Amino acid sequence: MTTAAVLASRLPVTLAAMNAGDLDWWRATVIATELGQAGPQSCAAVEALIFPAVLTESAGAVTRRVRRVLARVDADAVRLKAAKERLERFAAAYPSPVPGLTMWVASLPAGDSAACWAAIDDLAHRMRGDDPTCTLQQCRADALVDLMLTNVQVATTVTLMIPVQAATVDEPHDTLARDLLARDQPASGKARPGPAREPSFLAMADDLGQPTPEPNPLIEPTWAQICAMGYQIPGIGVIGGDVVPAILDKFDTRIARALLDETTGVVIETSTKDYLPDKAMRHFIQRRDGCCRFPGCRRNARGCEPDHVIAHSAGGPTAIWNLASLCKHHHRVKHHAGWKLIMTSTGECTWTHPHGRQYATHPVNHHQMAA
Repeated sequence: MTTAAVLASRLPVTLAAMNAGDLDWWRATVIATELGQAGPQSCAAVEALIFPAVLTESAGAVTRRVRRVLARVDADAVRLKAAKERLERFAAAYPSPVPGLTMWVASLPAGDSAACWAAIDDLAHRMRGDDPTCTLQQCRADALVDLMLTNVQVATTVTLMIPVQAATVDEPHDTLARDLLARDQPASGKARPGPAREPSFLAMADDLGQPTPEPNPLIEPTWAQICAMGYQIPGIGVIGGDVVPAILDKFDTRIARALLDETTGVVIETSTKDYLPDKAMRHFIQRRDGCCRFPGCRRNARGCEPDHVIAHSAGGPTAIWNLASLCKHHHRVKHHAGWKLIMTSTGECTWTHPHGRQYATHPVNHHQMAA
């Protein structure tokens, strides 16, 4: 929509060339993007100088031509665009389609980028001289890691996910237990003589009297299986299982633990009376959610904000069951774009679109984190 607005309001020559079929949408988008910060007079001056040459050039050549002409016509617009782009610099990591690898993407100021690339490339060529069997691309990846970790201390925390049994009085197992105990009581209410016995939760049976298996049985993997499978880190990807013992061998590794529901793999809650959740609660929410809870967003929960599902001003408590991880963008969407969110005590989120369509997102099942 931004591109269309620029084309319709400030680039009549470009729009006419598209209408005549002489200029495709992609090159027109390049022109509109490069002139997004320029005023109407500057746009008219640039169009007068770049046409008809851009009609036969590739998108890359169009980009270079527009930048050169704009710098000559309106240097202030170039500086304004560069300053805005510097404010939007970023570095991000994404899981690779290949297990064991992660993809990095960054947008940096050109001066800093040139210096960084020169350092990476120089070290990579020296590495390749030491080991000719490696490709230059492999050496550049190794050089990037070496340069980033030089003179840097990285604290590693390994969190042990421990399944526990959590029972409530409303669960079917407890109803069954009460029925079993009731059968041992005579009509007078006095207990029959005999040894006391615990209710058997394995005595569940179907309508034909046949025993039924426990729902969602948890099968513990062996350590050998863990090493073979590896584990998935949200936002990073799968790390090999052999990496975990290597990390645990280091004396400076911190060990944490999280208690999981035996069946769902979701953790057990805590709460506070303050508006802002404390450090322990933030850590809990990050572990439970894994990423932003908005439908389709994969932003790591560590970079998100804990948001009150029921607003604190409306009486919503600062409790685990009322907090969800949302990135800054989708935090604003929830409050200002008409989306509605409902979350259960187990962390299951139901989002309702302003037009009524519903989407569900789920907390991380840590039983399934093994790759």
